[in-house]
Amino acid sequence: MPRSTKADKARQLNVAHRLLQRNVALPEAAQRLARRYGLSLRQAYRYLEEAAELDAPVEVTEATVPV
Repeated sequence: MPRSTKADKARQLNVAHRLLQRNVALPEAAQRLARRYGLSLRQAYRYLEEAAELDAPVEVTEATVPV
C-alpha cells in the first residue's frame, strides 16, 4: 500500500474532524474512515485523535509539479 500524501492526510483529517463535529460515536467514525480510505482501524483512530485536537479543518494543498 502506498503512503498517503500530505494532501491525502489533510483530506482524511478533515473528514475525521467533520465526523467528530457531528457527534458520531468514535467506533462508528473509525469504521467509516477505515472503509472510505482503506485504513486499518488503528490508523483511523489515530486520525480521529489528531482531528480532535484541531480547532478548524486543515487546508488541503495539492502537490506542485516542477516545470
